Amino acid sequence: MFVPLNINLKNKKILIIGGGKVAHRKVKFFLQYDCDIAVVGINIAQEIYELYDKSDLRVELIQREFEINDLNEKYIVVIATDNSKFNEEIADKCEEIGLLYTNCSNGEESAFSVPAVVKRGNLSIAISTNGKSPALSKKIKKEVSEIYNDDYKVFLELLGELRRVVLKCESDDKVKKKLLNEAVNMNINELREFINNYRGEKL
Repeated sequence: MFVPLNINLKNKKILIIGGGKVAHRKVKFFLQYDCDIAVVGINIAQEIYELYDKSDLRVELIQREFEINDLNEKYIVVIATDNSKFNEEIADKCEEIGLLYTNCSNGEESAFSVPAVVKRGNLSIAISTNGKSPALSKKIKKEVSEIYNDDYKVFLELLGELRRVVLKCESDDKVKKKLLNEAVNMNINELREFINNYRGEKL
C-alpha cells in the first residue's frame, strides 16, 4: 500500500536508469525539485540531451550500460529500461540495500510511485491510482489543472503573507483561525485589499 508523502529532494541524488521516453518524463519531473539527476543508459534520447542543455548541469548523462556501483550514494532510483526482467533485477538489488526505487515496468511492486502532479508555485496537488490506471491519473490531472490555474501561484503567496502578519500581530488563537479561514474564500483582489487594511489597522 502506498502512503502519500511530501519529500524534500533539494540537493538529493536521483538515478534514472534508461534513456527513452519514460526516462525523459522522469527527468522532467525531478528537475522541478532542485535535485541532482544522473541518467545512465546505452541509448539516451535526444530529448534528454536537450533537457541537459537547459538544466544548469543538474543533470549528468552517462552513456553506457548500468553498473551496480551506479547505485552508490543515491537517494532515489528510477528504473526505466525497456527490459522488464532487467528492471526486476535492479529493483531486487535496491530492495536488498534499502534504496527508494520505482520500477516503471511494474509500478505496483515498487517502493514508491511518482504521481501525476499539478504544480502552481507552492501549491502541489498529487494524483495517484497506485499504478492501477495511469490513464485515469492523466484524466484527473487535466481536470484539476483547469480548476486550479496559474492564479493560484499568486493567491497562495498572498495567503502566506497574510499568515505571517496574522501570526505576528494576533495573540488570540480564535481570531487567528477566523481571519485565515475567511481569507481562503476571497478572490485575489479581495485578499490584497484585506491584507493592506489589516496591516493598516495593526500599524
